[in-house]
Amino acid sequence: MGTALYQDISLQLALQKFDINSDGFFSGNEITPQQSEAMQKFVSDTGRTFSVISGLVYAGIITIMISLGRVVVYILKSK
Repeated sequence: MGTALYQDISLQLALQKFDINSDGFFSGNEITPQQSEAMQKFVSDTGRTFSVISGLVYAGIITIMISLGRVVVYILKSK
């Protein structure tokens, strides 16, 4: 999830370089082939969107494994 956040921020910063008047919109001379390429990279990156969902799944699996491990250790120590 940290990598997805880093990518999100770096893509936003790369895109904001083309916003000359800092109004949050791209118009007129701000739209260049380089700006279009940066915009395409920003809007087509679905990994950032789904990283939260996949992160929750992996965190759930790891939590279950650790919990089961603790139960096994507790059972073995009590014998």
